[in-house]
Amino acid sequence: MLSEWPSTVFLEELKASAYALALEIIAKPNEALGITESSLRGFPLATLVVRFSQLSVVLESYGRRTHYFQIKFDIWPPDTDAPVLPLFWYEVEFSPEGEVWDDFFDHYPYSSNG
Repeated sequence: MLSEWPSTVFLEELKASAYALALEIIAKPNEALGITESSLRGFPLATLVVRFSQLSVVLESYGRRTHYFQIKFDIWPPDTDAPVLPLFWYEVEFSPEGEVWDDFFDHYPYSSNG
């Protein structure tokens, strides 16, 4: 039923939670995640910008009994006059109740990672 559909407030809370997790990940270099001097392409870590990219509601997925939410952020170099592309992406999967089920972090394939 439509009345059971998540409210805008709930979705904004998920977005804020995922944003906070993204900020934690990029707070310091992390070799295991590929956040290295070379993957940053000369940009200081503290200058990276986290921008909301998408919200998905996955209604069916292999091995899962219920729907879930995915929220994705792109992590960009600081704003410059030159055109730039995001360096990394971070995605968080949430249960229907808003609990973090899983998260994924990676660099975009066009960015140098080593």
